[in-house]
Amino acid sequence: MGKGANGSLDGELSFSPDGRRVYFHSLRADNTGYRQDPPADDFLDIYVAEVSADEAGPGRNLGSPVNSPFPDGEHALHPDGVTLYFASPRPGGLGGADIWTSTLTGGTWSEPVNLGAPINSPGDELQPAFAADGNTMYFTSNRLADVGAAIFRSARVGEGWSEPELVVRGIVGEPSLTADGSLMYFVHVLTDAAGVFDADVWYSLRSP
Repeated sequence: MGKGANGSLDGELSFSPDGRRVYFHSLRADNTGYRQDPPADDFLDIYVAEVSADEAGPGRNLGSPVNSPFPDGEHALHPDGVTLYFASPRPGGLGGADIWTSTLTGGTWSEPVNLGAPINSPGDELQPAFAADGNTMYFTSNRLADVGAAIFRSARVGEGWSEPELVVRGIVGEPSLTADGSLMYFVHVLTDAAGVFDADVWYSLRSP
């Protein structure tokens, strides 16, 4: 979009329902951890840019309490337009990177809340994505030692989420759903005896 900082690594776009704001994570000198004394290795913070006439303005660091001296990112804005789901290894989690939420009220983000079990585990949970109604969440996790990075699905149950169901395995991640929820696109990392050699975009069609 031509608005990045020199040397920044920007990704994981998530738009507000009205299309007027785009959230993304980035590696920039302005990241929270790098502004500590002494600086901490903080390779991800979440930023937002205003969108006008189909053009995004410069990114603004969301700041505290969403961002911390730890890597915060791999996020998605819930379809309600005010709840941000993001991954972070900050203290208070169940282990590795956990999924946290923060809610925007009157222009201020709330203190992040850990989703807890059964969504989070001692492994890593990240890259949430939602069906259009916001009641189904897909995310990436390596919670199963014999499976590795895989995509799981969970349904809204009251104020919480159901036990995650394994839906795609095979070193996969970054799920993204079409507006009608019929297709899920994801990244499949390809490896051989020498290591990682490629990554392709795949899709899966939801059964009726």
